[in-house]
Amino acid sequence: MMTESLQCRVPAVRRAVFVLAVGVAGLGLIIALAHAARAQTATSDVEASKISVGRVGLDQTARKAWGLDETDWKRYRTLMAGPSGLWYAHLAPAMVLGINAESDLERMRWARIVWEQEQARLDALFAFNRAYQKIARADRARPGFSIFEEQLLRSPVQPVPRAAETGRIRAFVSPDCADCENAIRTLAATGNSFDVYVVGARDDREIQILARRANIPVERVIRRSITLNHDSGERLLQAGHQVEELPLFFTGTDLQTPVPLSALLGRVP
Repeated sequence: MMTESLQCRVPAVRRAVFVLAVGVAGLGLIIALAHAARAQTATSDVEASKISVGRVGLDQTARKAWGLDETDWKRYRTLMAGPSGLWYAHLAPAMVLGINAESDLERMRWARIVWEQEQARLDALFAFNRAYQKIARADRARPGFSIFEEQLLRSPVQPVPRAAETGRIRAFVSPDCADCENAIRTLAATGNSFDVYVVGARDDREIQILARRANIPVERVIRRSITLNHDSGERLLQAGHQVEELPLFFTGTDLQTPVPLSALLGRVP
């Protein structure tokens, strides 16, 4: 009978041992998974830390490049995290801060900074263009060729048709004329495309100064939405006009009948 009782207990013991073994294995699996999770979390934390450090480095580089202190940069980043990030993504930080200025004094401060940055950018751009022209003239014997025209030829944008074919506005101005400067500034603000003919300019520099004072965006010059040109004034004289009458605006096929600036301001770009 003892033998029969022992035989009955053996399967029960085996089952208990099996259950215990499964339990130990399961516990080991759980511990292994926990270690793996902690290792993954630690790796993620390290990677996140690296990304954060990298972002801080980029922020500091960008901030210094735009001449902003940490307080200004923090406000700029806060603004760009809101609606300004959608509206002004293409604008320089100083301009975004100026648009969102909280006082007239602050607005004037940013306007001055934007003006200085823009002048520096234009000076560099025109200086490079002058160097490019020297090379282009020497290699291609093509007077007046510039980096602006080169970019136009390489882009899908088609050259601007002649004014006589499109009714495109032609503005005749002189380099030392406050009324001329105000007129083309006002015309540029309408968004219309037009050609500026500077009568009597001694060199490119005078035209550049006039364009800068009139706030003509260099991007529009590059796209040829606005063109800047030398003019001797001979055509105006032949049409019966005097230099003292400038600025003069035309949209027809000749230079006989000037168009009042007020009539051009109502045109749809």
